[in-house]
Amino acid sequence: VLIVTFFFVVKLMKNTASIYKVHLHLKHALYIKMPLADSSAPDTTIMQIITGNSSEFSADLEIAIAEYRHKIFIERLGWPLPSKNGVERDQFDRADTVYVVVRNKNNEICGCARLLPTTKPYLLGEVFPFLLPKQSIPHSSDVWELSRFAATHVANTSESPLNA
Repeated sequence: VLIVTFFFVVKLMKNTASIYKVHLHLKHALYIKMPLADSSAPDTTIMQIITGNSSEFSADLEIAIAEYRHKIFIERLGWPLPSKNGVERDQFDRADTVYVVVRNKNNEICGCARLLPTTKPYLLGEVFPFLLPKQSIPHSSDVWELSRFAATHVANTSESPLNA
């Protein structure tokens, strides 16, 4: 089981924030709930983190990920990536590719990352090997490449960089 550990900061009010450490066992969904001062609130879920291979995702989720990536990397950042019909996918989006996807409480994607094993073709090894001119390209079951990482505002998509 691949375990990813990461930290994230959630802004609760104007001047306060909480830091959470998450050990994420891939192939599981994780719901992050915030303790609110008003305990009568029906649902305190602020985000859902989904992990797995694309073969484990619904077709709708796969398309939503590709559309989100298109909005971030092509429309917002202007990267010259191949795309078709408003979706961004490449040769590294394979059945064995692992994704981490974050959805907000409105079920909208607000973050994603792609993890590729370095034992198979991956972005650095195939497209950008010149970035490591005096080093060998990693090739190990213990080393994974993280690419197509993006995050936008979790709580309110109207404040998202997508709308800037």
